[in-house]
Amino acid sequence: MATEHVILGSQFPGLKAKPILLSFSQRTSHAQLLNALAGELQIQPRRHAWLTHETVFKELLARPRDIHLDGAHHLTWKALEVLRDLWDETESEGPLRTLRIVMIGKKGFVRKIAEKHPQLADRAHIFRTPEVNE
Repeated sequence: MATEHVILGSQFPGLKAKPILLSFSQRTSHAQLLNALAGELQIQPRRHAWLTHETVFKELLARPRDIHLDGAHHLTWKALEVLRDLWDETESEGPLRTLRIVMIGKKGFVRKIAEKHPQLADRAHIFRTPEVNE
């Protein structure tokens, strides 16, 4: 099956901290995404998503790392926006290069992002793996 990759932060070498690896197999909201990130960072999720967001943001600034998201096509629009916000807030495009986000989704994921999240697509390196006939 062909997959599509959307990568924020492909212009720098791998970060030294252990990467965060998350996999999604069903629709995932922004709060669920933040809770999963908090869990991987060994942070207690907060009662409100915005508080969890702030805690995750501070941890990512303190300890830069890669985030790999398999099944990213299951993320809601707001969850994708949270990823873009984390990318922007950590100034990962600038000299700090704090965060690299690798999103892997099924065929059509790139088109979905380009149509609904052009500001995310503008920041990303996009590539597709070819379909393999068996």
